[in-house]
Amino acid sequence: MLRLVLGGVALAATGYGLKKYIEKNDKYYEMEDIGFKITDGIDAAAEKTDDFFNYLIEIVDSLGSDSSMETSKELNALDNIHKTKEKFYNESMPILLEVFSTIKNLPDYDMEQFYKLQQRFVKDDSEFYELDENTQEDLKNYLEVFSKGVDRLNELVEDRINSCENVQTVDFATLSVDEQEEIENIYLIAVELIEFCYTQSIDKENNFSKKLARQILVFKKIAQLDF
Repeated sequence: MLRLVLGGVALAATGYGLKKYIEKNDKYYEMEDIGFKITDGIDAAAEKTDDFFNYLIEIVDSLGSDSSMETSKELNALDNIHKTKEKFYNESMPILLEVFSTIKNLPDYDMEQFYKLQQRFVKDDSEFYELDENTQEDLKNYLEVFSKGVDRLNELVEDRINSCENVQTVDFATLSVDEQEEIENIYLIAVELIEFCYTQSIDKENNFSKKLARQILVFKKIAQLDF
C-alpha cells in the first residue's frame, strides 16, 4: 500500500515535470498523448506497481533523448556556481566565525573581511549556451573546485569543533604546531573562497576569467585538492 501511495506522489511530481518540459519545448501537441500514456500507467500500477514504475521510466527516457533536455541541464552550470556561493555564505561562514570566536590571540588575520561578506555576490549575466565549448568546460571544472573547496572547509571546521568539544575558549599560543597549522589552513581556504564569491567567472569577451583561472590553481594547492 505504501508503494502505491508513494507511486501516486511520484507520478504527480513527474507529471508536473513532464508538463513543464513539454511547454518549454513548444510540444503542446504531445500533452494529450502523454496524458493517455500516464493514465494507462496508473491502471497498470493498480495491478502491478513494479511494471508501472518501469513503464513511467521508459516514457521519461524517451523524452530525455531530445537534445534540448541536455541543453537545459547545461544551462544550470552558472546558476550552480552562484548557489555554491550562497551555500558558503549561509552554511559555512556562520560556523566558521563561531569557531574563530573561541580562539584567543589569533595571529594577524584579517577577520574583518569575514564579517563584511554579504550576500551580494558577483553573478555572471552570460547565458551558458552562448559560451564556447572550452569556456563551458572551464566553468564545469571551476564549479567542481569550488564545491569541493567548500566541502573541504566544512570538514576542517567540523574536525576543529570535535577536537574542542566542551571547551569554550582556547589560546592560539598554547596550541600545538599541528593545531596552529590546521587553523591557519582553515583561514586561508576561507579567504580564497571569499575571493571566488567576488570574482566574475566570465570576462567581457565571454571567455573564462584568466584571473579566476589563476585563483583556482592557487586554491587547489591550499585546499589540497588533487584532481
